[in-house]
Amino acid sequence: MTNHSNFQDNLAGVVILAGGASRRMGTPKATLTLPTDEQLLDYHVRHSLNLHVPVMIADNECGFDIHSNLREGQSQSSIRYIADYDTAKNDKKNKTGGALVAIESALQTLITLNKSAALENRSMLHSSWLLVISCDSLIPATELW
Repeated sequence: MTNHSNFQDNLAGVVILAGGASRRMGTPKATLTLPTDEQLLDYHVRHSLNLHVPVMIADNECGFDIHSNLREGQSQSSIRYIADYDTAKNDKKNKTGGALVAIESALQTLITLNKSAALENRSMLHSSWLLVISCDSLIPATELW
């Protein structure tokens, strides 16, 4: 039998992929309003925060803002925006990295957070998993994990 608390103990962070162009839809999926009057990105951030790990938003520098009440009571490193294009190429005009580059960026961000924790003599994350959520999903992070 699987012990689910051990799985959660090994969760390093959540990355929400919200940078799709949504060309066919004509409007960014991250800003769609659910019947509860909550935007889709806020929905995913809210549920992800319940997992008590860093939440990273890859929005292709679209600047999708999250509701201010989601930041209340959170540390500065709880929610952060990450690049999801290849910054090494400085190709910000085309932004062609996509999901795989966003995942790599999330992993690098977690490594940086671990190094910062070690320098400040805080406990380091000894975690194995990164939960990747597509913003156009309606399954909350808490149910996925």
